[in-house]
Amino acid sequence: MGRPDRQPRRHPADHQVSTRGRRGTVTARGPTTRREPAAPARSPAGAGQRDHPLSGPASSSKLRAAVKTLLGRLVGLVLLIVLAVPVVRAQSGDDLKALQSEVEALKQRQLAVEQELRALRTALRRVTSPARDADNVVIDLVGHPSKGAADAALTLVEFSDFECPFCGRYFRETMPEIERAYIRTGKVRYVFRHFPLEAIHHEAFKAAEAAMCAGEQDKFWEMHDHLFAHQDALAPADLAGHAAAVGLDGPRFERCLAGGTYAADVRRDLAEGQKAGVRGTPSFFLGVAGPDGRSVNAVKTLAGAFPYAAFKEVIEELLAARKN
Repeated sequence: MGRPDRQPRRHPADHQVSTRGRRGTVTARGPTTRREPAAPARSPAGAGQRDHPLSGPASSSKLRAAVKTLLGRLVGLVLLIVLAVPVVRAQSGDDLKALQSEVEALKQRQLAVEQELRALRTALRRVTSPARDADNVVIDLVGHPSKGAADAALTLVEFSDFECPFCGRYFRETMPEIERAYIRTGKVRYVFRHFPLEAIHHEAFKAAEAAMCAGEQDKFWEMHDHLFAHQDALAPADLAGHAAAVGLDGPRFERCLAGGTYAADVRRDLAEGQKAGVRGTPSFFLGVAGPDGRSVNAVKTLAGAFPYAAFKEVIEELLAARKN
């Protein structure tokens, strides 16, 4: 058994690390570095993720202030209507008609304020949500490890790295809740794609190959779970022991790993992840699979080891949209 994970508590943001070569400038985000060739500054968000025009703490505060203002206006309008009703009952003739028109006008203003308030609340949710709209991202599903119903309403694709501490935290704290609430209930199909950050995680690529070799013996998810549970023991010399621990045919596993049987598959995952805008791990794409189940049209993307509540919010939003 490996030593318990003693990774320090960190912000749920993802590893914002380039998978390119080792040359170039190094920028830091917390304890994790990013290596990129010298180039014009760009947003840390993945390609296809645009910052919301109302994003940022200042804009969020302004939205909350606007909501309070509208609530005040709404309360004032309701009071005016309540006070006007007895007066209307006491009047007659032209005065009565005039007062009734005023009350009707107040009701219309109230409805307008309520609509504006709903729009502001929607904008506020978008500003504070970690999920972003995916920009025409289509991800291949054929031949990749998955769990859950093939005809599930939604498909969630994870790009991950077995050596990434944030991926390990997501595996321990968030994935079990997603599996319990959505995968086992047939609402979400879960697909795993490899994205080893070789520049800083030197054992991750071979660990990805080991998981695929285990999949050859129908034990990908057992090896997946075992590798994440032993992130401090991912050296090539450790992998045979992990294979034995999950009940693999040892000689067959070692031939697969030594021959680099799945190295090209891992490289393809990396290339497709980069094309989709993945810049760090873990990264997720949530959407609807095509009619043939061979690919998913991503609607939302999340970049980071966010808590279960963040995933629940976006999954429920898309499930509700599918019903309407």
